[in-house]
Amino acid sequence: MMERFTATARQAVVDAVEAARADRAALVGEEHLLAGLLAQADSTAVRLLAASGLGPDQHPALLRECRDYRRRGGIGRAEAEALRGLGIEVDEIIDRVEEIWGEGALLAPAVPESGGRRGRKRVLGSHLPWRPEAKKALETSLRQALDLRSKAIGSEHLLLGLLVSPGAVKEVLTARGVTSLHIRSLLAKGQQG
Repeated sequence: MMERFTATARQAVVDAVEAARADRAALVGEEHLLAGLLAQADSTAVRLLAASGLGPDQHPALLRECRDYRRRGGIGRAEAEALRGLGIEVDEIIDRVEEIWGEGALLAPAVPESGGRRGRKRVLGSHLPWRPEAKKALETSLRQALDLRSKAIGSEHLLLGLLVSPGAVKEVLTARGVTSLHIRSLLAKGQQG
C-alpha cells in the first residue's frame, strides 16, 4: 500500500514511527500518525486543519490532548463527563493509579532501551509495530482516497482516515469541530493541493 502514498504522506508515516520512538512507545498509535502529519508543514492535511481553525500554534495542544486521552486509558471527554455525572472522577482515579503504579500506568509499556527478548538491544532501525486503530486509520485512508477518486493516498486521506477511525485523534479533533464531513467539504471547495 505504501507505493500508493504521495511523498508527503509517506514522510508522515516515517515521522509517525519516529514520534513513537521519541515517546518510547511500544506501538505506533494514531496520535503518532497525527504528529507525523503535523510535521509536514506544507501538506494538504495541515492546510485543511488551518482552514478549520487549527493552525500550527495549536498543534502542540492537539498532541497533548491525544496523549491525555491515551493516559486516561482511552476514556474520552464525553465518557469522563458522563461518569462525573455519576460521581466518578476519572482524573482522580488516574492520578491515584499513577501514584501507586507510576506515571503513565494506563499507557502501553514503554520500549526498553536494552534487554528485551534474549537480552538483545533495541536498534533504532528495527521494526516498531502499529496499534490496531492506527493500522485501521491507514487502511481507511486508502478507502477515502478511492472514494474521492484519487490516484494516490495523500496527507488529506490520512487525515480523513484518522477522523473516520475511532481513537484519540478522532476524539480530540471532533471535540474541536473538525469532522470527516467538514474536511470533505473543504476538499470539495478546492482546499486540496
